[in-house]
Amino acid sequence: MKKSVARIHTWAVELLSATPPAEQASVAETLRALQEVLHRLPEVRRVLGDAVISPDDRIRLIEQARGVKLPVALHETIRAMMAAEAFALFPALIDHVRQIRDRFGVVREVTAVSAVPLASRESDRLRGALETTWKIPVLLHERVDPRVIGGFRLEADDWRFDATVVGGVKRLAEFLIAQ
Repeated sequence: MKKSVARIHTWAVELLSATPPAEQASVAETLRALQEVLHRLPEVRRVLGDAVISPDDRIRLIEQARGVKLPVALHETIRAMMAAEAFALFPALIDHVRQIRDRFGVVREVTAVSAVPLASRESDRLRGALETTWKIPVLLHERVDPRVIGGFRLEADDWRFDATVVGGVKRLAEFLIAQ
């Protein structure tokens, strides 16, 4: 287990250090998209982890699934993971890259959860407010959840902000019970 954690950390640091700051948001978005593909399509995850298929063919499959060429640093990281027959660690690599970026103030990834998609103006204002507060760039992802009755919820690795109707009712109930 310790060896896996050390390998993941090494690959994450190498990926981030080999990626120019201007391209890190693009790499993070590519990682997030790949994570969604692997989560939704377990058969793709199995093929990508299959050591019988050459790493070049597996990387071509990733690029075809995304419809874009992978950034060089990400291409090399994935190739190294495949060569070590450790592609099963890819989801952990994605999480570790996000943690490193958040911890060292490179950029903070936040997911806004709402019942309907945010208008681009709302999304821009929200991102701007978070960047002003934290003094670092924010990569804002959006997720629609019809269970959110009204408002929105913001989620990051170690931080939550609930501005939903249900969250407000819960806070009011807790306040009234405490009185």
